[in-house]
Amino acid sequence: MATLDLSPISDVFRHQGYNGASLSMIAEAVGLKRASLYHRFPGGKQEMAEAVLADVREYFLINVVGPLHSNESPADRLIQAIDGIRIFYRDGRKSCLIDVLSLGEPAALFRPYISELIAAWTDAMTVVSRDSGHTEVRARQLAEESLIRIQGALVVSRSMMASDVFTRVLDSLPDHLLA
Repeated sequence: MATLDLSPISDVFRHQGYNGASLSMIAEAVGLKRASLYHRFPGGKQEMAEAVLADVREYFLINVVGPLHSNESPADRLIQAIDGIRIFYRDGRKSCLIDVLSLGEPAALFRPYISELIAAWTDAMTVVSRDSGHTEVRARQLAEESLIRIQGALVVSRSMMASDVFTRVLDSLPDHLLA
């Protein structure tokens, strides 16, 4: 069986939320009948969301967390990670799937996936900040603040239809996170 591109499913969850995403919407987005979806995902919508989160996790581990752990200078590592963030969120035009799936009743279902990803991302930013000269405690604070800035900028950018807000925050991360 050919692998299924999960990005249309991800987009349905991003736009509709978990509870608002119907199987009909998902089937239409991927171009399959509902029965074919159930064949690929016997666990239904929850299994689809878990597959999408696994896909997001893989992207972040390769394109954001991975560069932050490389042997390059802290600034070069951060710039590579920022590029991965820009691509993933389409310069602030794409909502955060992690945020969408952490709201309401579904939050308990996906908390382990989300917590693991947020922890890996924060830990990697802490390492870069520490490697640039900050103490462990200060590096952790700056990493957490950076993640908050990124997520907040996503909300503001989408709400105001102004991706320059997101771009500005990403561009300011080296000055904020590095010593």
